[in-house]
Amino acid sequence: MWEFFTTSLVFMLAPMFWSAIHVGAVTWDAFNHHIYLGRQAIEGSRLSYDYFATGSMSCQYPLGYAPLVWMLDNGWPGKYIFQVLAFLAALSAPASWLIMWSVVPGRTASAAMIRIAATALAMSGVLWWKLQGQTSNDALSMSLEIWAVALAMLCVEGQNEKKTRWQFIFCAVAGSLAGLGFVIKLSQFIGIAAVACIILFINGKWAYRFQLLSIFGLSALITFAIMGGAWAIASWDACGSPIYPFMVDYFRNLSMPWRM
Repeated sequence: MWEFFTTSLVFMLAPMFWSAIHVGAVTWDAFNHHIYLGRQAIEGSRLSYDYFATGSMSCQYPLGYAPLVWMLDNGWPGKYIFQVLAFLAALSAPASWLIMWSVVPGRTASAAMIRIAATALAMSGVLWWKLQGQTSNDALSMSLEIWAVALAMLCVEGQNEKKTRWQFIFCAVAGSLAGLGFVIKLSQFIGIAAVACIILFINGKWAYRFQLLSIFGLSALITFAIMGGAWAIASWDACGSPIYPFMVDYFRNLSMPWRM
């Protein structure tokens, strides 16, 4: 366990330290729609009142920007805000290590070095580090999807009576995290697809695999309905699609159930 906690701590503190030294920049996106959307996440949708106040970005799901606006409302200094955002992004570090534990298990020194090196490689991407100085929702949604993948990977290790219970729990939690990541950033549907494919590799009969897959899917769907259902309805009504900007032409041709 020392390896997990040490590796996680190092790679979680590193981006926070980086953000403390190199204070993030407030980009055009922050002025254009990050604050506007975060305000709606806290106070409610304004899609029926404002006419594309921030252009096509007005219809993005706003939940991922709520922490930013909440901290601004409470008078947090910018350097602390960026450190908190960096911490939320760095939550992917322990998940990355867990993925490697599933791929390279064992307590040998060579296995530990491989896991640590792979985690370092996962956390060293140029794009990931550039996100540390921004207020976008990409890093947070990515962390949630990586955790969903990590929990799904833990399910693949095998099946016996004791592990079966944990497989159900892991799949349910993975579904909730994947669904939440999807609400924050719709393009993270790739994470949901990845977890679904991973679950199909679990040892056991196909009926059992589909049972776990159903638990994952239902958990993701419930999370989406709770956290993003109201916005989906508002977006469909005002922007033409509940998953705007995707499938606009399709949903425009459908009658909205609440208007029938």
